[in-house]
This record gives sequence, C-alpha cells and structure tokens, in this order.
Amino acid sequence: MIWKSPLSNSFIVWWNDTIFFQINRVVDYSDLFALIVLPFSYYYLTNHSIPGTRIRYAFSFLIGTISIFSFYATTQPRQEFKLQVNTDKQFMLPISKLDLFNKLSDRYGYSDTIEKNLIDTMFYCYFDIPENWTGLTALVKIKKVDDKLTNLELDSVIGFHVSGRLFEGIDKNNVDFIKSLKANDFENYFEQNYINVIMEKNTNDRKKIFFDNKELIDRYMKN
Repeated sequence: MIWKSPLSNSFIVWWNDTIFFQINRVVDYSDLFALIVLPFSYYYLTNHSIPGTRIRYAFSFLIGTISIFSFYATTQPRQEFKLQVNTDKQFMLPISKLDLFNKLSDRYGYSDTIEKNLIDTMFYCYFDIPENWTGLTALVKIKKVDDKLTNLELDSVIGFHVSGRLFEGIDKNNVDFIKSLKANDFENYFEQNYINVIMEKNTNDRKKIFFDNKELIDRYMKN
C-alpha cells in the first residue's frame, strides 16, 4: 500500500540518486483491489492444512517465487534523461480551465488542489510516445481565456525516460530517436498524445496523461 502511494516518493528519489540502477512505479490506487484476496487466503490458511513439513515448505517457496516474480515483472527497467528543447507552440481548447483539470490526474498526488491550479499558470505535463517506450516531461503554461476557452502553451520539453523490456534492458535506439527530434516533432507528439487525448471521450486513454503544479512539485523535490 505504501509502494503504490505518494508515501514511497522520498525513498524512490533517494534510491535513484544513490544506487547505480533506477527504480520506478506509478501511483495507482486501483492496484490495491488485489488486497481483496487476503481474507480468502487467511481463511484457507486457517481452515486447510497441507500435510508434511517438506510439502509445506515447497508449497510456500513456490508461491513466494511466483509472487515476487509477478511483483517485479510489473516494474520495467527505466532510465531518465534531461532535455531542453524550447518551443512556444500554443493550443486553444474549447473547454474551461476547470473542466480541463477535471479531465486530468496529478501524477504524484500533491497537485490535486483545484483552487491553486486555477490561479497558477505553470505546470509539468507528462505524455508518452508508446511506440518508442518513452515518456516525456513538458513545461506548459495553462491560462484561462474565458469561461469556455483555455490556452495551453508548450513552453519546453525538459526531460524524458525510456522504459525497457524485462531482462533485456533499455533499447539505445529509442534513446537516440528522442535525442534526434526537433522542436516541431515534440510539438506534434504533444498535440497527438496529450492535447487530442484530453478532448477524447474515452476516459481510459486519459489515464495515460498527467500533470503537476510546477510550484508544488518543485517545493516538494527541494525539501
């Protein structure tokens, strides 16, 4: 439960700054539904006996091995890179700023403060290029135009991470591809994989895009 919540952020930041390989996870409380199985496991444990000490140990080892592998297999290897590509591409969305934030989720659990978000203009926006196993971090100015219009200005792309396949690591070609992109390429990907997703009716697609209030996250990271 701690691992899938913002409470583990400090440990992950410390680990990635200290250890030679990085770890990551996505804050996703829906994963905690798996805990529903625990009462049934407890009932089975207390009401059914497995004969023989060796059989019990073998059975426990088998279940433990499968469980640990399953837990590890959900966290793919990932490497992060800094980037600085400036742009001033603007997108006008036919929705209010309030409706915009109602469509988005904050990534780290600290920016879900609608009153502050409606006042502030600087945000980190996160989106993916799934075909390249890549996630990007963009600095975006979000401004209210009127009650029915919101302007998003892609200020810059400031970083990216590349995920790898289990046991295979990071594909260097995916890293080289991102580093070869120009400003207009990032603008097109941002429009395709962030702006267009916001306006889609399919709410499942919006689970892939996130935001953070820049001031709140910068303060958290500093502390």
